[in-house]
Amino acid sequence: MVKLFKYILFLFLIQSTCAFAQQSTIKKGAYFTHNSFVANSPAITDSFVISYLYLEKEYQLFSVKSYDGKVRQKDINKSIWAIYDGHSLYLNCFRLFMTKEYAKVIHLGRYSYFTAPPLMSDKQQLAVSNSTVIFGVVGGIVASSNVNKQIRNNVHYVLDMKTGIPHELDKVYLLHILKSNEYLLSQFNAELNQDDINVIIKYVVLLNKEEAGL
Repeated sequence: MVKLFKYILFLFLIQSTCAFAQQSTIKKGAYFTHNSFVANSPAITDSFVISYLYLEKEYQLFSVKSYDGKVRQKDINKSIWAIYDGHSLYLNCFRLFMTKEYAKVIHLGRYSYFTAPPLMSDKQQLAVSNSTVIFGVVGGIVASSNVNKQIRNNVHYVLDMKTGIPHELDKVYLLHILKSNEYLLSQFNAELNQDDINVIIKYVVLLNKEEAGL
C-alpha cells in the first residue's frame, strides 16, 4: 500500500550572493537550466508548496505547486530544472528523463547524490540517450551502464554539477570518479564491502569535500 504523507514547505524565495561550492550562498529560487544554477541566477523567486510523497521504497519524490498561482504548473512540471529553498535542492526528474516529480538532493556537491525511480526498460534508456544528443549533452544516465533487456532496480544517482549529467551510482561509476583522487581510491580499494551502497555514498561525500577544499 502506498502511504502518502504531505508536509507543506512555504518557500519564500529571496536573493543572496552565491558561489556554487558554498551551499549557504546559493540563491533561493527556481532555475530553468543547469547553467543558470551554476551561474547562481534563478529565473523565478516566487513561493512554492512542496508536498512530500513517501512511497515505502528506497527513493523519495516531491510534488511542487506555485504558492500563489503565479507560476504555471506546466512550467513547474516540465520547464524548471531545479528549485533551491535555502536548505535543499530539488531536481525536476522530468528534466532528468525519469518521472514527473521532484527528487531531493541528499548530498550536495560536485557529485550531488539523490534517489529516484529506476530506469525500467531499454525504451526509456533509449529516450534518455536520444535526449542527451538532442540537447547537446554527451553521455547521460546510460553512459554509466550497459543497455540491456533486464528491468533495472538501481535508484541511486549522482548529478555531476560540472557537466549537468546524471549517472547511476554504483561501484563502477565510483571507481571512475575516484581516479582523480589517489588517496580516496586506495582507501576504497581496501574496503571489504565495496558493493555496499552506504560505503559507495560515503566515498562520494568524501570526494565532494575534497573537491570543495573542505
